[in-house]
Amino acid sequence: MITHNFLPESVGGASRTYEMAKYLQQFFNVTVICPPPTIPFTKFKKIKQIFSKENFNGIKLLRIWTFQPSEQIPTFIKRMLYYTMFPILTSIIFFYLLRNADIVIVSTPPPSLLLTVLPIKLMRKKLIIDIRDLWTESVSSFGYVKKNGLLTKFTKKFEIFCWNKANLVITNSLVIVDEIESHFKKKSKRVEYFPFNVDTRIFKKIDIKKEKTIVYTGNFGIAQNLEVFIHAISHVMSLSAFSDYQIHLYGGGDCEQDLKNLVKRLKLENIVKFFEPVPRTELPNILSKAILGIVPLADKEWLRYAMPTKTFEYIACNLPVLGYGFSEELERVVKESNAGIFIKGNEPEKISDNLIKMISDDKMLEKFSSNANQYIQNRPNYSFLREI
Repeated sequence: MITHNFLPESVGGASRTYEMAKYLQQFFNVTVICPPPTIPFTKFKKIKQIFSKENFNGIKLLRIWTFQPSEQIPTFIKRMLYYTMFPILTSIIFFYLLRNADIVIVSTPPPSLLLTVLPIKLMRKKLIIDIRDLWTESVSSFGYVKKNGLLTKFTKKFEIFCWNKANLVITNSLVIVDEIESHFKKKSKRVEYFPFNVDTRIFKKIDIKKEKTIVYTGNFGIAQNLEVFIHAISHVMSLSAFSDYQIHLYGGGDCEQDLKNLVKRLKLENIVKFFEPVPRTELPNILSKAILGIVPLADKEWLRYAMPTKTFEYIACNLPVLGYGFSEELERVVKESNAGIFIKGNEPEKISDNLIKMISDDKMLEKFSSNANQYIQNRPNYSFLREI
């Protein structure tokens, strides 16, 4: 498996690739090739080694160096170096790394990882491309690159070329399935839906006393738009009935300082608490104490396919969810599971109204918690990964 994100990073892609590796270990000898932990930027120590071996909870890791920015919000050039140095170095030494491999899974984004597709195909290895995110559309939608610029067009064409070279494409979103299939030259090509395979042996409800806590775990980025949640909280906590509730935000990212400044400006420092990313094994305890988990997304068209992995982690711990944004995929899962409420859009008023409705009704929360437990037990079968 080749991935740009792996534990102990706190972003969703790291969790997905870790859980996938654990699942595949039942049937294969699995090696994960990844850079040193870097995301959120500045949260991890810089690594100078070009190549290192590691055992992570029984999974064999090969860490290959990449550029690690020193700033919490790196420049475009530094981000590009971070995203490109790893796949370039990996491709150079691939002929050594792949000599005993039968199948290679490339987990994207970023699309720069697809540079490794060329040596993979040259060595006639079976290729699976895992698509977690239509990254090219996202970064152009958020203004990081020009939507119709040369770089965007070239990257998209390269992605489509690589998808067509794969033996199998898997994705965590049914919305993405339709998008990928529309670009296949051969209609016999396969796209399989592979949702986040949360490990219910670890992520489960722990018998622990509940606290008046609403929790968020993960990246503090533009795509999450946590700002509207903070504004919604400002209204909710101004009501005396909810003044003893707390908001716990675990993670980090580009918008971390802006969020802290907003909390200070709204005088919510005693209510909204920020925490560093925590080891994955600590999350079930944190989620089991909380009464509600937040799954925020920006109201952007190109996030209609987004499916944050935290959703399944919350549900696995029987934690009711409140999601918002433009994601058709998140809306589908929340409604299908009946484990919470999804709000279309980014209006603080609607978010605060639904927050009040949920935390005021213990029976509603109990119902969502029970539904979450039933939903997570009926997980899809991933046997197709063994058949390739």
